[in-house]
Amino acid sequence: MPDHPSRIDRYEVQEVIGRGAMGVVYRALDPVIGRVVALKTISLNDSMADHAHEDSVVRFAREARAAGLLSHPNIVTVYDVGEGPEGDSSYIAMEFVEGRTLRQMVPHGDKLPQEQVLDLAMQIARGLDYAHRRGIVHRDVKPANVLVREDGLVKLADFGVARIDTSELTRTGQSVGSPSYIAPEMLLEQPTDGRSDLFSLGIILYELLTGDKPFKGETIAALYHQVLSGAPVPPSQRNVELAQEWDAIILKLLAKSPDKRYATAAQVIEDLRRLELGKPLEFAILPEATVPHLLLLDDPATADTAKTDDDAVDRVIAEDAQDARESTMTSTGIPLPYTPQLKALLALLTVAGFALIVIVAAALLRSPGSAPAGVDAGTAARAGGATAAIELTLRLAHNLKEGHLDVLMDGKPLLSESFRGERNRMRVQGALSRRLEIPPGRHVFKVSVRDEGDRTWTATSIREVADGAGTTLFIELKGIVKKSLDLTWY
Repeated sequence: MPDHPSRIDRYEVQEVIGRGAMGVVYRALDPVIGRVVALKTISLNDSMADHAHEDSVVRFAREARAAGLLSHPNIVTVYDVGEGPEGDSSYIAMEFVEGRTLRQMVPHGDKLPQEQVLDLAMQIARGLDYAHRRGIVHRDVKPANVLVREDGLVKLADFGVARIDTSELTRTGQSVGSPSYIAPEMLLEQPTDGRSDLFSLGIILYELLTGDKPFKGETIAALYHQVLSGAPVPPSQRNVELAQEWDAIILKLLAKSPDKRYATAAQVIEDLRRLELGKPLEFAILPEATVPHLLLLDDPATADTAKTDDDAVDRVIAEDAQDARESTMTSTGIPLPYTPQLKALLALLTVAGFALIVIVAAALLRSPGSAPAGVDAGTAARAGGATAAIELTLRLAHNLKEGHLDVLMDGKPLLSESFRGERNRMRVQGALSRRLEIPPGRHVFKVSVRDEGDRTWTATSIREVADGAGTTLFIELKGIVKKSLDLTWY
């Protein structure tokens, strides 16, 4: 004999697909339209007074119908709501999703690649943003409520159900939400909004990237104490391969005060998008640990620490500083002063990105009457600044372990060279700088960058190169998951 009723209301029950504290979830068939649904039953508290029981049913129906108004690709659709045959339970008929929950995909202690987590995070945040804009707060965002279809589409389940559960349905005196994913304000029974869901999202991302939770305790009381007052260890300290931007995003999501978190899920989406494209974050601030050399460069007491802290970054700083000394000349050919302040500026710009080094440093260091960056003293000293050939500086910034750069000008090879990157605490990073001579005039440049796996990124640019003036083509391969090749002239 099956361990489930054969029918609930008009729905034909097929099998049990889940059990929880509030009730049972069945796979069922709606015979009216022949649709398979997930039927979630919610048990009502037998100890309720009649008026409380009636109020619970009304509230359940109202909030379930509110959740049913949500129609988004990343949210499980609610079709129907009603009461069980004995009146001791209510049910929600919702979309049946073929797939697995995040908890099934990632058992405790396991972790996922950054690229996959980024995709999951974007989809979860989109679903939350859609619901929050319509006044619906989930209040129980956890791996078991995140369904992932075989094609990778994420579906958030139980929208509105957690909020329903906070009504008169239960009077146990316990906070709503799963203990490991609950926001501090929910524990303190303070007003909640969408930022509470974002706190839970932060815990999920932390767990997916590190295989561990940010807050732990041997007892519920100890766990709650950590949620309320414990400072989470930055995720990159538990997974050294993580980009530092993950620290900034996740620690902002896990701020104790809702006012310190992202204001909306839309802001989270924007920072995740910037992380994917390799751009600076807009709403989260990178931890100070990502730029330690600014504090160490000119402090004799810590000079040795600076040398051993991150040799890869120091080499990049030194190489780019040398380029700056070579390419920044006055009209008389005398280098501009290379001061400690300039050194700190170059260090900051190196950490921020090679594009900023080339563009901003060149603009700040150029004095009136000086030669453009990339023109040496001899070129600047030539009569009238006119030259038979124009000096072209090619600069490449990339995030590959190794690769190959090809540059064609007017269909003919101009440069073909292999390159390598180095890993520092933030990411793999590398640069290449070459000076070439080209004739003045209008030219078509085609740039291709190929990685060790033979993936190729290509970009084309048309440039009118004026007689007597040097020019620089900055080539930037950016992005973590989805890479793009950008060409910038200056």
